[in-house]
Amino acid sequence: MRRLPLVCVIACGLAAGFASCDKAVGSDLVITTVERTIDTEKPVVSSVAAITFANEGAKGVSKFFWAVPKWQANFTGWILAEDERGMPLEATEYEMEGAESEEVVHYKVMMKRQIEPKKTAAIQVTMFLGNALVPLPRKINIDDEHEVVYSDLLYFFTPYRVKEQWLKIKTATKDIRSYKPKLKNSSSDVSKRTVSYGPFTKETPPYYTGEGDKQFVSVHCSMPKPLPILRRVVRDIEVSHWGNVFFHESFQLYNAAAGLKGEFSRIPFMTRRYPPHAIEKLTARIPYPLQGLHYYDHIGNISTSTVAISKNRTYVRLDLRPRYPILGGWNADWQLQYNVPSASVLFVNKTRPSQHVLNIPFSHPIKEVYAEEVITRIALPAGSHDIQIRFPREVQKQWKEVKWGWFDVFQGRPVYAFTSDRYYFTQTLQDRLEVTYEYGGFATYEKPLVIILFFFIPYALYILSGRFTLRILKEGEKEQLDRIEMQKTIISHLRDLYEDVSHVNDGLLTAAASYRSRPIKPHWEAAKASHEKNSTRIVTHMKEMIVNLPQPQQEKLEVFLKSVQEEVVKLANVKAADEAASPTSKKTTKGSESDTLERKIVDLENQFFNILESLEQKA
Repeated sequence: MRRLPLVCVIACGLAAGFASCDKAVGSDLVITTVERTIDTEKPVVSSVAAITFANEGAKGVSKFFWAVPKWQANFTGWILAEDERGMPLEATEYEMEGAESEEVVHYKVMMKRQIEPKKTAAIQVTMFLGNALVPLPRKINIDDEHEVVYSDLLYFFTPYRVKEQWLKIKTATKDIRSYKPKLKNSSSDVSKRTVSYGPFTKETPPYYTGEGDKQFVSVHCSMPKPLPILRRVVRDIEVSHWGNVFFHESFQLYNAAAGLKGEFSRIPFMTRRYPPHAIEKLTARIPYPLQGLHYYDHIGNISTSTVAISKNRTYVRLDLRPRYPILGGWNADWQLQYNVPSASVLFVNKTRPSQHVLNIPFSHPIKEVYAEEVITRIALPAGSHDIQIRFPREVQKQWKEVKWGWFDVFQGRPVYAFTSDRYYFTQTLQDRLEVTYEYGGFATYEKPLVIILFFFIPYALYILSGRFTLRILKEGEKEQLDRIEMQKTIISHLRDLYEDVSHVNDGLLTAAASYRSRPIKPHWEAAKASHEKNSTRIVTHMKEMIVNLPQPQQEKLEVFLKSVQEEVVKLANVKAADEAASPTSKKTTKGSESDTLERKIVDLENQFFNILESLEQKA
């Protein structure tokens, strides 16, 4: 119900652009008959249009255009076009010029054989729509019946003229609560689990959306199934030329069914039947052969699984069952990882041994579940170059990364990433992704050499250190070395103690700034007393250590220490009284005095450290 007003917007917006679109699409084709069958039995709705095209022009036509309203394209997971022999046709998104293109997404479909003048051709187009069923009511009890509403355009939305059309909507059960519009003259009918409209024999113009209350159709019926949606899927694939391709996939699942009214209780869940709108299990199809299959989640809800190999040994079926039911409005996340032997997905060009081809599934392994966003990252071996990717369908975004792993010393692994939004696949639609790249030469043996060196170098160092000879010191040389070592230790301690003095001085300056903003005299007096006590203690300790240094440097260091402490106290008093003076001239005078004291302190500190550095160099 939330999308219905957009239909009216489309109908108004398209009127101005029919002329330009007819020129781009071509007015030679006309649809003589179209029968639409919309199946809402599954969470992902399938809309099948059986179309008969007629070429009324003087030239052959080898393509046609498929139009989808913008609001419906936002949750269209797949478009499959087939000719009358069941052969798939290539369909790519196409930017159409004209006012109507802002609210319509066009696809260009290339036919195997062109339609000759005065001839006809039968085409079948199937759209899979995820997130198209809206629960009504939005919240129910755990044992209430789950009901949904499906809405769509009543008339076939196409850039061509339509002479005759039918519409059938199949529901999951016979329990159809309501439907609209209810047309007169037997144009609408309900039979068992099907709502039928037509035939509409009046010719409709391109992009016709009906008039008045005949613009859209909606069916309200029961739905004894959950509505799972994968909000986000992240697939990380790492390729190794040492016999393994690693897959790590993370999933964020959401059940779009009606939410739970009130709080969840385990008692009604255990005493009654399993809620039909709750997710009981999820099925994954993983390529065979594989090894090291693991799955885990953050809270441990998905803890039961069943694994079986298919009869034709082409895939492994993994059934995941949550401990608690995933009711409507609830989320779940888990991660899946496994290893696939490289011999089954990685191939070498026989005529060009340095060229490798990676052939893996394009889709995520959770079958027949609509995914809003799928992010795939493929990490190739370090040293791969001339990389080319062949996508089975269009992707929304592509980018490159570099990944550094264990023993990637000289160069990182090239990572090719892409995003595929609004994705859906069935058991019969298994797309493959091909990555072609060059790899060979030194890059093949880079990691083995790094591993060898990693273990060899420590052993070599150990052997060399055992061959060092120790020298016997001469008489008096030991006392001299001890004196030098003691002097270096004193210098290091003096640096550390001066850092402590700096922290104490910073505390006094911070207290001065605080007193400036909030003049509480007892606090300020306590801060000065604390500073005098702590600084005197540290400076006294430093003077005890300075005594062990040469005589000229002793006097200089003591003078610098005394001067620095005096200047810090002056600076703190100035900062404390900086804002106390109200006239602007006094503030300026205090500010210049504060800057002068800060520069003087910095100069004294530099002289202090220069003396320490010169002593260290002489030692």
